[in-house]
Amino acid sequence: MGVILVIFGCLGLAANLGFLQLGVEVIALALLALGAYFLVNYLSGNPGFLFPALLFIFLSVPLWLTLKGFDYYAWSQALWVLAPGLAFLGASLQGGSYTPLVIPGGIITTVGLFLILEDQFGISFETVMAAALIVVGLVLLLRSRRA
Repeated sequence: MGVILVIFGCLGLAANLGFLQLGVEVIALALLALGAYFLVNYLSGNPGFLFPALLFIFLSVPLWLTLKGFDYYAWSQALWVLAPGLAFLGASLQGGSYTPLVIPGGIITTVGLFLILEDQFGISFETVMAAALIVVGLVLLLRSRRA
């Protein structure tokens, strides 16, 4: 999977710098097609293909935005952080040996959401973190009352 990411990164860099005269959509759509290929393999009964499928599908969106020149929007840069986090969370829903992926998925997704909130609404990271601590504390209190 690392080799595939390096190849697509090199293709994207070459297209962005003007060395490759491909349309930028081709590279992002190829990454999306690779994710779809892994998704079909997952749906065929191969559980090990879910994480790469989700990763390539989610990474194709910020890649397309970056190659099209939308990287100056703050939310498009946060998608680079959010995509792997969502892939981890999606794979953790499969259960079994993939369940521990919920921990890095939650952390990475939270950081991506923090970046979006900070950039879009001007809310400082410390304010968002404090609000998140309050929400988590309330959830823990409510769960402890039920138990």
